Amino acid sequence: MSMKRYVTTICCTIALIACSSESDSRPIDACALCNLEMRNDGAATADTATVNSSPDVAAMDVAVVQDAAVCKEGERRCAGAATLEVCAVGGTTWNRLECDRGCMMASDAGRPECAPSLLNDWMVRLFAVSNQPATPPASYTFSADGTVATQNVNANPSIYLNSRILRDVIITGQFRVSTADNDDDFIGFAFGYQDDGHYYILDWKQKTQGPTAASLACNTALIGISLKRVASNDPPNVCADFWDSAGTEKVVVLSPTTANPVGWKRNVDYTFVLEHSPGSIRVEILENKTRVALIESTDATYSDGKFAFYNYSQLGVTYKGFRFEPKP
Repeated sequence: MSMKRYVTTICCTIALIACSSESDSRPIDACALCNLEMRNDGAATADTATVNSSPDVAAMDVAVVQDAAVCKEGERRCAGAATLEVCAVGGTTWNRLECDRGCMMASDAGRPECAPSLLNDWMVRLFAVSNQPATPPASYTFSADGTVATQNVNANPSIYLNSRILRDVIITGQFRVSTADNDDDFIGFAFGYQDDGHYYILDWKQKTQGPTAASLACNTALIGISLKRVASNDPPNVCADFWDSAGTEKVVVLSPTTANPVGWKRNVDYTFVLEHSPGSIRVEILENKTRVALIESTDATYSDGKFAFYNYSQLGVTYKGFRFEPKP
């Protein structure tokens, strides 16, 4: 076959593939002209048999269509009033998340976000601790716009739970302890929440604290940040389940405090960034722009679930700037 005929055959094969598709973006005359050129050049035919004789060309053409970028990786947009879309890795598709309170351009971030609210679609859940004295229940107050929540009671363990089931998500927010006393207990958050016996929890203790005469069964809580997996059909119900840094039969340590042995500081805003998808957990905690801790795990027990702020025996904890978005 001459070089001219070879080139003509390849070019026309691609054109015919396009002409035979459902798209009508190419003029029919161009397809007819291609047929005519191939016949004038001595090719046997320019019908579907010719197309089928060039499988490599057809495969190449399909691959180009499949891999064509539709957006810039990480690009964000509001698709309608209540959907946030983020361009996926590779730029081939949009990942989307429905926003309970609508999608908006955030003035502080300068980009589209799900409208934040800590007032609606949240509820307090209290954990019963059978071997610890009863305390008043956790109690929250809120800013007028619902974007800032403060827990005001030195209470037994509790979570402030959002109603959304989240998957392949990035969650960001801030927390801060603002008290004049020397209380040094737990702050943090839970995610992948299925029910009271199945979830992940990140807890953060300011100082190491061993058992006291009144609570010998609680064991020792170490300074630092830990990531744990709660997995029990019988939910945690003794103080060691929430206090003991070594974990219990119901609570498995995924990342120990010894990996991030730093305590939180009073009157400091900490920013957290949680990325959670099946088999991948990554948490970064920042003070201003300086990294305080990085926690990672490949545990795949809970691929999705609800998010909650966590508090145990620590008052004066403020949560704000809460946002979630789909992972790229």
